[in-house]
Amino acid sequence: MSKQQSLQKNESSSLTAEPQKKNASKTALWFVLIIILIFACGGLAWYGQQIVSSIKASLDQNNQKIETISQTLNANGDGLTSIVAGQENMKEMFKTQNFNLEQLRNRDVELQQTLIRLQNQINEVSIISSESDDYWLRNQAIYFLNIAKTELSLFGNKTSAKSALIAAQKSVLQMPDQYQSVDQSIQSALLKLDPEGHN
Repeated sequence: MSKQQSLQKNESSSLTAEPQKKNASKTALWFVLIIILIFACGGLAWYGQQIVSSIKASLDQNNQKIETISQTLNANGDGLTSIVAGQENMKEMFKTQNFNLEQLRNRDVELQQTLIRLQNQINEVSIISSESDDYWLRNQAIYFLNIAKTELSLFGNKTSAKSALIAAQKSVLQMPDQYQSVDQSIQSALLKLDPEGHN
């Protein structure tokens, strides 16, 4: 009996040992699975963080590129604004120059008309007194008036035109009093030609 009892004890201890071994192996298996899951979750978290960091770095680079492009566009816009303002200034300057040129043309036309009138006045007076002694002086005055007209109309040379008018005036001053209106017209033409310089 004692053999039987010892067999039963061995059987019962082996039966209890077997479930204990199964429980221990299950626990170890669960422990290993939990550790693997922890490492897998940690790896996934680390990998996800790396992806988020690379996306953030890429977005930062793109934002910097966009900022650089925006600054370049602003600088180009400022440059275009200054170019447009410069063109407007040039446009105004050209308008002013055209206005000044038009005034000079009108003044030259006036002077030419005055010179033609002077020549006509001398011709009228010469018809009246063609037989007098002033024939040479009259032709000399006409000659200088023609030179003044030519210098002004063809060459725009006001200095030469002024010299010719002064020479014509000297000739007219030596003529009789009936040419006094011609002298006054020459004086007027000289004032128009050089308002500050002629006395």
